Amino acid sequence: MAKRFEEVVRMFQDFLEKQGCPREVKWIKPSDVIFPGKPYLYLRLPLPPAREEMAKRTYEAGMDKGMGVLFEMLCQTDGVSYCFVWSPKDADEAERMLMPADGGLKMSTRMQRPEVEVRAVRNRLLWRVLDFLPGRRKVDDGFLQIGA
Repeated sequence: MAKRFEEVVRMFQDFLEKQGCPREVKWIKPSDVIFPGKPYLYLRLPLPPAREEMAKRTYEAGMDKGMGVLFEMLCQTDGVSYCFVWSPKDADEAERMLMPADGGLKMSTRMQRPEVEVRAVRNRLLWRVLDFLPGRRKVDDGFLQIGA
């Protein structure tokens, strides 16, 4: 039987702390992040309160599928780790992403490269403008990646 979400979050917080990352976790989804192709990313703040419930549902659905669940920290700023929950859609994707063979939990953190700055965007109008700029990259499949 899978562990409760709250218990797994505490384990993830311990993991983050051991990696030198902030213990406070805020859950994000792809629409909260824009990669403009520069050495920074935009993070929409404040996050809607429903993000934790979304993360919990994603965790539970992923554990039910039995192909593993990833908890990963994407970035950190102002003493907060911004993280996401992801699970593979099929066995092939699970194998490619090196998910645990037992269908359990995988924890990861990106030791944020110093050259990648997090720019918090707290203005909704500015966020909409940034969302339409050419060259920006948004990820819509639920798996966030920072690339060059």
